[in-house]
Amino acid sequence: SNLQRAGMIKGCFVVIAAGSDSDMPHLETLKKELGKFKIPSQIRICSAHKQPGRLESVIAEYNKSTEPILLVGCAGGTDALSGTASYLAKFPVVSCPPGGMNNTCLT
Repeated sequence: SNLQRAGMIKGCFVVIAAGSDSDMPHLETLKKELGKFKIPSQIRICSAHKQPGRLESVIAEYNKSTEPILLVGCAGGTDALSGTASYLAKFPVVSCPPGGMNNTCLT
């Protein structure tokens, strides 16, 4: 599907992906910060451990887009989400764990 024709994006789009909704405050902060730059984004919950097929189908749908997409993986622990998404995606994937080791994320 073409996200631009659907009116969802203008120019680019960021997928904020997490393995569970337990880190929703972190996800909402990322969405808010992207909004300050007028970058459209969407929060998606897809566990690489519990729902690998769902994650694969979500990535496959975004792979069809002609617009620039970035996925921000927000998972703790082993962060299988970002690694799996990076393998499946035709677009860049960055990791920004909720309690993370990287304090240079958007927050």
